[in-house]
Amino acid sequence: MRLVKDSMKSLAVLLFLCASGVAQNAITSPACPVVVSVAGTDVRLQSGDHIVLWFTNQSSKIVSGTQFRLFVLDSAGAKYRAADIYYSAWETTPGSGGLVVKPTKDQEKYFGSRWRNMRGVEVQVSRVLFSDGTQWQSAGNACDRVFMNANFVHDMRRWNKEVRADWNRIHPDDAVPSSSLASWLDPKNDGWR
Repeated sequence: MRLVKDSMKSLAVLLFLCASGVAQNAITSPACPVVVSVAGTDVRLQSGDHIVLWFTNQSSKIVSGTQFRLFVLDSAGAKYRAADIYYSAWETTPGSGGLVVKPTKDQEKYFGSRWRNMRGVEVQVSRVLFSDGTQWQSAGNACDRVFMNANFVHDMRRWNKEVRADWNRIHPDDAVPSSSLASWLDPKNDGWR
């Protein structure tokens, strides 16, 4: 019974993340209505490797869509524009967040043998559409973030700690144990296969 309760709490925390959009190392500039908190280009899921972007709506408006421009970074530090367009096409309320996940297969075809030398990703929030019909477009690089694949697990664990702390602050009588979500976020565990 304890295992089921811990699993349900872990699921609740994960859903809380999507609902509340707790962001790790968020850019607090009002010039960035959407911020990417964690990203990676070699995240192993059940169906293979994926490019993953966790983001948060930090504006005061409902976001109806976000377009991201990606540049993959190789082991020498050079960056190359990704072949695909990355976007979210759903409503994200203020303070909430979401996840964009795409298989790496198209990128592997596009880059060929160079793909195995890719070590990270620069994510640019290029366009944000709001539900009131207005939009925001990037006018510089203030909203750009760089993520290295070698740091993905560390970044996710830091994010997990922040999500857990926020959940426990809001739900003191239903606290999530420190290890329950952390183990799910470890790519070696079933949550990632």
